[in-house]
Amino acid sequence: MSESRIVSVPRLGVNDEKSELIKWMVADGESVSAGELLCVLETTKAAYDVEAECSGYVVHLVNKHEEVLISQSLAIIAPTLQEAQDNKQTHELKVKRQESENHNQTKATKKAKDLATEHEIVLEDVIPSSADIVREVDVIAFINKSASLRKPKLHLEIEENLIPVAVYGAGNGGVTIQEALALGDSYQAVCFIDDDFNHVLSLAGLPVFHSSELSELTAKGIHHIATEIMRGTIRQKIKKQVEELGFELINVIHPAAYVSPSVKMGVGNYIKAGSVIETNTVIGDCCIIDNGVVIAHDNLIGNGCHIAPGAMLGSSINLGQNTVVAIGASISSNVSIGHNCIISVGSSIVQDVDSHSVIGGVPGKVIGKTK
Repeated sequence: MSESRIVSVPRLGVNDEKSELIKWMVADGESVSAGELLCVLETTKAAYDVEAECSGYVVHLVNKHEEVLISQSLAIIAPTLQEAQDNKQTHELKVKRQESENHNQTKATKKAKDLATEHEIVLEDVIPSSADIVREVDVIAFINKSASLRKPKLHLEIEENLIPVAVYGAGNGGVTIQEALALGDSYQAVCFIDDDFNHVLSLAGLPVFHSSELSELTAKGIHHIATEIMRGTIRQKIKKQVEELGFELINVIHPAAYVSPSVKMGVGNYIKAGSVIETNTVIGDCCIIDNGVVIAHDNLIGNGCHIAPGAMLGSSINLGQNTVVAIGASISSNVSIGHNCIISVGSSIVQDVDSHSVIGGVPGKVIGKTK
């Protein structure tokens, strides 16, 4: 018999950090065979299956309809039922001990700490909104109420021959765009845009404005926007919104990326450092081609796609719109992938995939459906 094994929530490669356990397919205490379906999970974007990686007896660590996080333990599979139950008891004691340590040591989330450090705020001055833990939203509320931390005014100090750009999305992804523009010789990021009314007031040394202030930015001489907001459908909505206001959505291509001269692309794309896009590939609007991605020749990539770090695409692939190809996944040549698909982390695709499919494994197979 195999050794005991903990079954954890897999990462599909999308941004959802939480799932709901919709259904157990194997009852608590029952035996299971390797490859048999254990349970069904659901995120805001997809429902997908979790299979047993080994044979043995199953004990549940979470209940039906319980919310679970990425990499959280779902079940234990052991050679005997007694061993599985013993391991469950040990696991639960470990979790309780960790929760106790976190309660005694953690006063703020990492995002809250980072934001407080950026604005030189003493965390003890921030009142938590719940659970005695200072969260990012609490720090933002503190900033918004503090007269000494008011939003700075926009100062356009543009280097000669550079075009000012507003970066849509006041987060870590937006900062990567700011850096990519700074390394180029055409554009200069001058501010960030955010949809949240409780947005941070400044980021990476630049002011942050709410999206309701977009029309005011045009009056200040800003007519170009770049974005890396996650989820292709949202990026396309932003494209429509800003174009109606008279902005031009630009392509951002990191100087350390290689894009063949014969590549054709729409607007609003972000091509990150280390990516390679080869001959005669066609890319639509609002795509993200991430770090270290290799796209061979003669591919067709639809609007709103996100190809995550380290993914590999062969030649003559048709990738449907709003499809996510997760970290380290690969797609063989002459394959057609439908719209709104998720190719999960490390998967290998060797045959056509229907729209709205969630694909996992090597070789890849359908493990769920997107919403």
